[in-house]
Amino acid sequence: MIFNWLLIAGLPIDPAPAIPAARAAAGACRAKWASRANDQRKGPYYRTLLDQVDDMEAALSDETEIGRLAKEARAIAFPPIDASLLIAAGKGRSVPREKLEAVARIAAKRIERQTGIKDVSLSEDLLKRRAAKIGIAVGEGAAADRARRAYEELGKPNPAQDAAFKVDVQLALYGAADLYEFACPPGCADPRSAVGDDLVRRADELAGSFKQDKERKSTIDTLAQKAKEVFGSREKRQRYDAYLRRRAVAAALDELKDCATLSGGVVDEQLAAQTENALRRVLGKDAAEAPYVLEGFCRAQRPPLAILRARCGSRGGGGRTRRAKRRRGRHGKGFRRGSDRGGRGGGGFWGFRNRNAARVERRRGRSPLAPPRIGGRAEQPSREMRPRRHRGRHRGQRRSGGARDAACGGDGVRGHDAPRPLRPQHVRHQSRRAPDAS
Repeated sequence: MIFNWLLIAGLPIDPAPAIPAARAAAGACRAKWASRANDQRKGPYYRTLLDQVDDMEAALSDETEIGRLAKEARAIAFPPIDASLLIAAGKGRSVPREKLEAVARIAAKRIERQTGIKDVSLSEDLLKRRAAKIGIAVGEGAAADRARRAYEELGKPNPAQDAAFKVDVQLALYGAADLYEFACPPGCADPRSAVGDDLVRRADELAGSFKQDKERKSTIDTLAQKAKEVFGSREKRQRYDAYLRRRAVAAALDELKDCATLSGGVVDEQLAAQTENALRRVLGKDAAEAPYVLEGFCRAQRPPLAILRARCGSRGGGGRTRRAKRRRGRHGKGFRRGSDRGGRGGGGFWGFRNRNAARVERRRGRSPLAPPRIGGRAEQPSREMRPRRHRGRHRGQRRSGGARDAACGGDGVRGHDAPRPLRPQHVRHQSRRAPDAS
């Protein structure tokens, strides 16, 4: 085992750590190893480190020794890190950000096989610097990048643009939800689709109708002025619509965040589905982007929120396991498509047919290409015509059975697929030696 204390203690190796940080890490490692010395699996490893802990504290108190250990650690860790990054990048020469954790895990395993040091900690910044050194780009990945862009465009608050449209206090005093509801012309069923000139004209009418009510006049004048400013320009009206959409999206996502905070940063699948449906109603023509907005919001939180997804085939999900699918087949009760041709596939006693079943059917005069006869299941050969089964043996291992057949009343000549009569129970367990010629 190589005692490189920077790798063992999880300290940075590029650049080398300062002496105070190294001493603090040494004290933390002493306490950690002492608490895990009696561990059933890694106890011997931690006891070995405890025997050398005084040497570690002395080495991490010397700046020259720390520099030497950092150089040695870089020589040990960089080749496995570079190899893992190249494997993860492939031909595209780019690694998604979410794969860096797997890259660090694979590189740590390689370092453990090389040096015997367990639980090597490789930071994300170190992996990014090594990736840039060998010409590999680190990105967020296609799905993560689309989720980030969808959240920034459709759901992320923009204080610089939203400040120009915030008249929430005046709207609350008037009793309207937004400027559309304030300037809605009489008889208009959908104010969002109303013409801008009609909205401006209605705002002027409202401003002139409250001249005697001095308490509400200032509020109405502010709302009318903002309505004429917004609905008088097509560009400003589009920006106001985007502001209303961001506000509705933020309201739905804030409710999800509050529930996730109470559950420890985990979003239940049912809550995620409800939030996604609410986002679809809010986004309208951009409803297809609702899952990406939700994913981008969860990724943007610090720490990120985790969405629990149910796995197919789990005990609570009602799906069949892989073994059950292999045994029963994909297309029905006990047979697979193409099983009537005598190859691997269903129709047999356990849901799959032996290759020898086709040979037996040929001897019986039935074509192996004939369709199944009974409810989608191939007809079972009689007990006398079934091929022998070698229990406890590999399929390729065959037992020489000429003497055994002779002992059981056969003709002494037996092939692997040759049919033979059913023997009584007391004869079946007799000696396998051939009978005496006399």
